[in-house]
Amino acid sequence: QEEIPVKVTAVRKENTAENVTASGLVASDSEARLSFKTGGVIDQILVDEGSTVKKGQLLAKLNLTEISAQVRQAEEGVAKAERDLKRAQNLYRDSVATLEQVQNATTALQVAKENVEIAKFNLSYSEIRAPMSGKILKKLMNEGELAGPGNPVFMMHAASAGDWVVSAGITDKDFVKLKVGDKAQITFD
Repeated sequence: QEEIPVKVTAVRKENTAENVTASGLVASDSEARLSFKTGGVIDQILVDEGSTVKKGQLLAKLNLTEISAQVRQAEEGVAKAERDLKRAQNLYRDSVATLEQVQNATTALQVAKENVEIAKFNLSYSEIRAPMSGKILKKLMNEGELAGPGNPVFMMHAASAGDWVVSAGITDKDFVKLKVGDKAQITFD
């Protein structure tokens, strides 16, 4: 028989680092998706991607033809409700109208006034203003496009935020190798 040489070594415990590699996305907790409260055709986009903006700065506005008409229509509704209430009160004094008719006219006036408030509120939200100072990360729509209520037009990030995170999906096999406080090397495109 042929002899095979064997090297004998003492067993020792070692920490070996196996690299975990994953692709991910950079995100921030202070990112905001900016949109119009009301829908409509975008009349003006006043900033581009990469623009630095100040809190309160006007970024975009809708074509106000329709929403302004709704405000005027609601104001005309108030004028009509006031006339109807006055007429009902006069008829009530002359015992021609009932108390219920006066109460209904009073309610109609209150509803008409609330409609004006709603229309004016919607008018004030027919523009997008920067909720914080920061940078426009992405412009998602352009002038002339139809923006739906709540559909994002811009994505922005606060200028002073230091809350950048990288979100990456990893396998179970790699997950068990990691613990809080491990160092990572990140490479960006």
